[in-house]
Amino acid sequence: MSSFEKLITLVDELYQESNWAEKSSVEVSKATVGWHIAHSYLVIIKSCENLLSNTNRPSKNRKWLRQEVFFLLRKIPRNKIEAPDFVVPIDDSEKEIKRLYEQAMSLLLQIKQNKDGYLSHPFLGPIKPKRVPLFLRIHTTHHLRIIREIIK
Repeated sequence: MSSFEKLITLVDELYQESNWAEKSSVEVSKATVGWHIAHSYLVIIKSCENLLSNTNRPSKNRKWLRQEVFFLLRKIPRNKIEAPDFVVPIDDSEKEIKRLYEQAMSLLLQIKQNKDGYLSHPFLGPIKPKRVPLFLRIHTTHHLRIIREIIK
């Protein structure tokens, strides 16, 4: 299974957890399951839009070491990085989650064959198109782990 196919599987898994959208556990996270799902979809949506709009090559990646460590470890430490406002959901209702799911899937299909440009990431710097599915898998897996802990 390709990295892209694994990502699609994770996106579907997120959607399957949407019936738990209202559930929370302050011991695990101050956010609800719905917030984590909506946030994950917003990251996918904004990442795809960014990749599709950045058609040129970046001049230099000053954050290359941070990016290499991220891809090597394939983990996001909890409570260390705060999500930028543009990926913080204001609506995590089931209806909104369904809309975000559909938009995320549509954009993922658009970037599937994309070989040009880059994703401009605020913490990791420019990410090449071939690495974007792995970045999104790592991020989505991070939130799926949190969701599953909340649901327990």
